[in-house]
Amino acid sequence: MPTAFQTRRSAGPFHAAAMLALAAALGAVLYVSDGYPDEDLLDGESMNAAQHIAALNTLGEETADDLQHRVVQLDACVLQFQPPVRNLKGGAFDVALLSLQTASRNDRSTQLTTLSVESPDGPAADPRDVYQTPKWHEAVAYASHLRQLTRLCAESLTPVTPG
Repeated sequence: MPTAFQTRRSAGPFHAAAMLALAAALGAVLYVSDGYPDEDLLDGESMNAAQHIAALNTLGEETADDLQHRVVQLDACVLQFQPPVRNLKGGAFDVALLSLQTASRNDRSTQLTTLSVESPDGPAADPRDVYQTPKWHEAVAYASHLRQLTRLCAESLTPVTPG
Protein backbone atom coordinates (compact mmCIF):
# COMPACT_ATOMS: atom_id res chain seq x y z
CA MET A 1 0.00 0.00 0.00
CA PRO A 2 1.56 3.35 -1.00
CA THR A 3 2.05 5.96 1.68
CA ALA A 4 1.48 9.68 1.19
CA PHE A 5 5.10 10.15 0.16
CA GLN A 6 5.29 7.36 -2.40
CA THR A 7 4.50 8.04 -6.06
CA ARG A 8 1.77 6.16 -7.86
CA ARG A 9 2.53 4.14 -10.92
CA SER A 10 1.23 5.55 -14.19
CA ALA A 11 -2.12 4.18 -15.30
CA GLY A 12 -0.65 3.52 -18.71
CA PRO A 13 -1.34 4.83 -22.20
CA PHE A 14 -5.12 4.90 -21.67
CA HIS A 15 -4.72 7.37 -18.81
CA ALA A 16 -2.41 9.61 -20.85
CA ALA A 17 -4.82 9.57 -23.82
CA ALA A 18 -7.77 10.40 -21.55
CA MET A 19 -5.90 13.34 -20.02
CA LEU A 20 -4.92 14.60 -23.48
CA ALA A 21 -8.56 14.37 -24.66
CA LEU A 22 -9.72 16.21 -21.54
CA ALA A 23 -7.17 18.98 -22.14
CA ALA A 24 -8.23 19.29 -25.79
CA ALA A 25 -11.91 19.50 -24.81
CA LEU A 26 -11.16 22.16 -22.20
CA GLY A 27 -9.15 24.14 -24.76
CA ALA A 28 -12.03 23.96 -27.25
CA VAL A 29 -14.52 25.19 -24.65
CA LEU A 30 -12.29 28.10 -23.73
CA TYR A 31 -11.74 28.96 -27.41
CA VAL A 32 -15.44 29.26 -28.26
CA SER A 33 -16.39 32.91 -27.79
CA ASP A 34 -20.18 32.39 -27.67
CA GLY A 35 -21.32 35.85 -28.74
CA TYR A 36 -18.22 37.88 -27.98
CA PRO A 37 -16.89 39.86 -30.93
CA ASP A 38 -13.84 38.43 -32.66
CA GLU A 39 -12.61 41.74 -34.04
CA ASP A 40 -10.45 44.13 -32.07
CA LEU A 41 -12.47 46.93 -30.54
CA LEU A 42 -11.36 50.54 -30.51
CA ASP A 43 -10.37 52.15 -27.26
CA GLY A 44 -13.36 54.42 -26.66
CA GLU A 45 -11.43 56.76 -24.40
CA SER A 46 -8.96 57.62 -27.16
CA MET A 47 -11.72 58.55 -29.63
CA ASN A 48 -12.94 62.11 -30.10
CA ALA A 49 -16.60 63.15 -30.29
CA ALA A 50 -16.71 63.05 -34.10
CA GLN A 51 -15.42 59.46 -34.09
CA HIS A 52 -18.06 58.42 -31.53
CA ILE A 53 -20.80 60.08 -33.61
CA ALA A 54 -19.52 58.30 -36.74
CA ALA A 55 -19.56 54.96 -34.88
CA LEU A 56 -23.14 55.58 -33.68
CA ASN A 57 -24.24 56.39 -37.23
CA THR A 58 -22.52 53.30 -38.64
CA LEU A 59 -24.24 51.09 -36.07
CA GLY A 60 -27.53 52.94 -36.67
CA GLU A 61 -27.48 52.08 -40.39
CA GLU A 62 -27.93 48.40 -39.50
CA THR A 63 -30.85 48.78 -37.09
CA ALA A 64 -34.54 48.12 -37.77
CA ASP A 65 -36.09 50.44 -40.38
CA ASP A 66 -38.43 52.12 -37.90
CA LEU A 67 -35.49 52.94 -35.61
CA GLN A 68 -33.01 54.13 -38.23
CA HIS A 69 -31.68 57.60 -37.52
CA ARG A 70 -28.70 59.85 -37.89
CA VAL A 71 -27.03 61.23 -34.78
CA VAL A 72 -25.86 64.85 -34.96
CA GLN A 73 -24.03 66.67 -32.20
CA LEU A 74 -25.66 70.08 -31.78
CA ASP A 75 -23.06 71.18 -29.24
CA ALA A 76 -20.68 69.48 -26.82
CA CYS A 77 -23.57 68.38 -24.62
CA VAL A 78 -26.62 67.87 -26.87
CA LEU A 79 -27.25 65.13 -29.42
CA GLN A 80 -30.02 65.14 -31.97
CA PHE A 81 -31.48 61.91 -33.33
CA GLN A 82 -32.80 62.56 -36.85
CA PRO A 83 -34.89 59.93 -38.63
CA PRO A 84 -34.34 59.50 -42.36
CA VAL A 85 -36.81 61.25 -44.66
CA ARG A 86 -38.52 57.95 -45.50
CA ASN A 87 -39.19 57.42 -41.80
CA LEU A 88 -41.07 60.38 -40.41
CA LYS A 89 -42.33 58.46 -37.38
CA GLY A 90 -41.66 60.52 -34.27
CA GLY A 91 -39.49 63.15 -35.94
CA ALA A 92 -36.15 64.38 -34.68
CA PHE A 93 -35.50 64.74 -30.96
CA ASP A 94 -32.71 66.15 -28.83
CA VAL A 95 -31.03 64.49 -25.86
CA ALA A 96 -28.98 66.33 -23.24
CA LEU A 97 -25.86 64.28 -22.55
CA LEU A 98 -25.43 65.34 -18.92
CA SER A 99 -28.74 63.74 -17.93
CA LEU A 100 -28.65 60.94 -20.51
CA GLN A 101 -29.89 57.57 -19.33
CA THR A 102 -29.80 54.42 -21.42
CA ALA A 103 -31.72 51.21 -20.93
CA SER A 104 -31.72 47.98 -22.87
CA ARG A 105 -34.22 45.18 -23.05
CA ASN A 106 -34.01 41.75 -24.63
CA ASP A 107 -36.89 40.15 -26.45
CA ARG A 108 -36.49 36.40 -26.07
CA SER A 109 -38.92 35.60 -28.87
CA THR A 110 -37.07 37.67 -31.50
CA GLN A 111 -33.59 37.51 -29.92
CA LEU A 112 -33.29 41.30 -30.38
CA THR A 113 -31.77 43.77 -27.94
CA THR A 114 -33.36 47.23 -28.03
CA LEU A 115 -31.62 50.28 -26.59
CA SER A 116 -33.58 53.32 -25.46
CA VAL A 117 -32.41 56.75 -24.34
CA GLU A 118 -33.96 59.39 -22.19
CA SER A 119 -32.85 62.68 -20.75
CA PRO A 120 -35.18 63.53 -17.84
CA ASP A 121 -33.66 66.98 -17.33
CA GLY A 122 -33.29 67.70 -21.02
CA PRO A 123 -35.49 68.26 -24.06
CA ALA A 124 -36.43 64.57 -24.53
CA ALA A 125 -38.00 63.47 -21.27
CA ASP A 126 -39.69 60.26 -22.40
CA PRO A 127 -37.63 57.16 -23.21
CA ARG A 128 -37.20 56.61 -26.94
CA ASP A 129 -35.98 53.48 -28.67
CA VAL A 130 -32.97 54.35 -30.81
CA TYR A 131 -31.22 51.07 -31.62
CA GLN A 132 -32.07 47.41 -32.10
CA THR A 133 -29.80 44.48 -32.92
CA PRO A 134 -29.60 40.70 -32.63
CA LYS A 135 -25.99 41.11 -31.42
CA TRP A 136 -25.97 42.14 -27.76
CA HIS A 137 -22.34 43.30 -27.95
CA GLU A 138 -23.35 45.88 -30.58
CA ALA A 139 -26.00 47.28 -28.21
CA VAL A 140 -23.31 47.47 -25.52
CA ALA A 141 -21.01 49.26 -27.98
CA TYR A 142 -23.77 51.73 -28.89
CA ALA A 143 -24.40 52.54 -25.22
CA SER A 144 -20.65 52.83 -24.63
CA HIS A 145 -20.29 55.44 -27.39
CA LEU A 146 -23.09 57.42 -25.74
CA ARG A 147 -21.33 57.18 -22.34
CA GLN A 148 -18.06 58.35 -23.89
CA LEU A 149 -19.85 61.35 -25.44
CA THR A 150 -21.28 62.12 -21.99
CA ARG A 151 -17.75 61.95 -20.55
CA LEU A 152 -16.43 64.29 -23.25
CA CYS A 153 -19.30 66.70 -22.57
CA ALA A 154 -18.51 66.77 -18.84
CA GLU A 155 -14.82 67.29 -19.56
CA SER A 156 -15.64 70.23 -21.83
CA LEU A 157 -17.47 71.93 -18.96
CA THR A 158 -14.76 71.33 -16.37
CA PRO A 159 -12.70 74.48 -15.90
CA VAL A 160 -9.00 74.00 -16.45
CA THR A 161 -7.01 75.24 -13.45
CA PRO A 162 -3.42 76.32 -13.96
CA GLY A 163 -1.11 73.75 -12.43
